[in-house]
Amino acid sequence: MSDEPLKLNEKWQEINPDNRRITFTNLKAGTYTFEAIYSVDHKNWNTSPLSMTFQVIPPFYKRGWFVGCMILLLVAILSASHFQRIRRLKLQRDRLDDEKSSPEPANSLAETVS
Repeated sequence: MSDEPLKLNEKWQEINPDNRRITFTNLKAGTYTFEAIYSVDHKNWNTSPLSMTFQVIPPFYKRGWFVGCMILLLVAILSASHFQRIRRLKLQRDRLDDEKSSPEPANSLAETVS
């Protein structure tokens, strides 16, 4: 059995008849057609290749739904951080307003001396 690995090589390659496995690494996401020719006696090869179409799916971190979720997560984190900061600033302003509006405590030391 020989194969033409998806136009990765220009010539047909022999495959070990004991193993009969083909492994392609580093294929980018997309649709591919694998073609193979065979011979029973290693002399007479069939002329029309057998073909099989398959699809390589991109990893989850390169898919649109994942990128969209990460963008939404980033926006949510930034928004939560911003609103938390605004909340802290309002609480700080309220405390300062309360300190300004409350009467000054009497100086107990000055009252005891007089």
